[in-house]
Amino acid sequence: MINNNRIIINMLGEFTITIGDVTISDKSNHSKKLWSSLEFLIACRNKEISQQDLVDAIWPGEELANPAGSLKTHMHRVRNLLTELNAPDINFITQSRGTYAWNSELDCEIDCIEFENLYNTAINERDETLKLELFKKALKLYKGGFLPKSRHMPWVTPFWSHYRSVYVNLVINTIELLLQKDDYELISDICCTAISLDPSVEDFHYHLINALYRSNNQQAALSHYARITTILYERYSQKPSERLQLLYKDIVTTTNSINTDLHMILNDLAEPKGNKGAFFCEYGIFRDIYQLLIRNSKRNYNSYFICLVTLTTTDGKVPPQDALNGSMDALKKSLARYLRAGDVFTRYSLSQYLLLLPGISDENGKQILSRINTEFTKLSDADDLILQYKLENTYDFT
Repeated sequence: MINNNRIIINMLGEFTITIGDVTISDKSNHSKKLWSSLEFLIACRNKEISQQDLVDAIWPGEELANPAGSLKTHMHRVRNLLTELNAPDINFITQSRGTYAWNSELDCEIDCIEFENLYNTAINERDETLKLELFKKALKLYKGGFLPKSRHMPWVTPFWSHYRSVYVNLVINTIELLLQKDDYELISDICCTAISLDPSVEDFHYHLINALYRSNNQQAALSHYARITTILYERYSQKPSERLQLLYKDIVTTTNSINTDLHMILNDLAEPKGNKGAFFCEYGIFRDIYQLLIRNSKRNYNSYFICLVTLTTTDGKVPPQDALNGSMDALKKSLARYLRAGDVFTRYSLSQYLLLLPGISDENGKQILSRINTEFTKLSDADDLILQYKLENTYDFT
């Protein structure tokens, strides 16, 4: 090693370089491209980077009049940024035969490398006690995705995906060991941290709900289930998996202890006063209601209409997320107001609601939807969105 000062580099959740008591980070006001260039060299620290590869990484998709000159000026600014570490004797970036590289002789401790090494060591460890300790150490190192402030840069994507995959596997493997110990408290803590870092992974929510349920905190488990199903629909256009829905059913069926007081049970079953509109529920419950009504319809020949209501742009495409948030809320209010008390509806996707309408005709259904459309137009600020619907009699499919 050419220098006794160890360089501490963090790339998970943030980007910092520390030598002694001096730290520089991407929170400073320097250009994002300067930070991204430095990050790229460190991420590719084991090889020399050609000028063209650097230009492509720093200015992706851009046409430069003088690429070589722009790169030379840019790398000079990168070196100036590193002078803030107050380590004038350290040559951080080497240059040779038209290539650049992060100096491979430097004594560096990089969190993402240590994170993955701990995980790989743990996976190959047969002693489960030691395996669990290694997993815990790795979990502490992961403070977020790889270089989140440079997430938009094309070169970051494969690194970000790789370390995210390692983290998801790490969390699941840790939980599997803790399940053998019935350590639901620690599982809950790990899941809460994981969800705060990456709320899109359903497995994290599943294990949190299961841990709450197994530790006799059923109401918290049900509350989180209701919250996550809404998040899955609204943010990620995902329905809860069958596994998650089955867990929900298990919790519901075992939550109530033995109770012989029927009046108490009826009071618990009763709908809160003031709920006069249509019944809104998550998709799994909607499906159960639908299947029950279809069974009855075969016996008494009743028909039910299913309606799929979709918000689209004027050219028929899915609206962007920022336009959908308020508009889907406005549509939900319109549906709750103009659907009847016996009607049921659910969020089906990012831009759709599914309606179950008993005891109406095709003409009645179209009149109801017309009123909903009028109300939605009043409530929504998005003039460039339109409401489309498909109305079908379920009798034709049974």
